[in-house]
Amino acid sequence: MDNEIEKLTGKALAEFIEHHRDEYQNNGDALCLASGYGTKSDDGLVKCNLTDFINALGKALDLDDFLP
Repeated sequence: MDNEIEKLTGKALAEFIEHHRDEYQNNGDALCLASGYGTKSDDGLVKCNLTDFINALGKALDLDDFLP
């Protein structure tokens, strides 16, 4: 992918989401792409690589803290 955005991870990803979540107003795809988790599909469109994004997000936010 040309002009590929570096994938944010860990604290950088958590801080990016914290500071920009209102800016994206429930547009998870845009937030995913802005965080660097875009992938070019066969049809040439850039889409969110949801699996990688969720895995990185889970690690960044330590989701174990939210589980019963």
